[in-house]
Amino acid sequence: MNHWAVGWIERTLVKVLHNDVDGIIYTIAASLGFACSENISYVLSMGADIGYIRAFTAVPLHASASGIMGYYFGRARISNDPVKERYYIKKGFITMNFVEIFCLIN
Repeated sequence: MNHWAVGWIERTLVKVLHNDVDGIIYTIAASLGFACSENISYVLSMGADIGYIRAFTAVPLHASASGIMGYYFGRARISNDPVKERYYIKKGFITMNFVEIFCLIN
């Protein structure tokens, strides 16, 4: 699954980015949409109180972790070397996962 995701991002998303900032903006926008839909499902199943908590915890976490990932996607777009492109995409995924795991542990 991970190899498929990296390959798909390489072929589609990375091609529309023009610099580092584009990667950050696009991934943060996507993560905020995901966090919104996730929070709606939590509120519908657990009540409004959980929505207030998640608004100040999960939403900023999603935005910051995917902003870091978007930076590396932008770096992948700037590099003209396919090996470096794959390296930056994988580094973005790994760094984002470490940030999310670290926040879950604490």
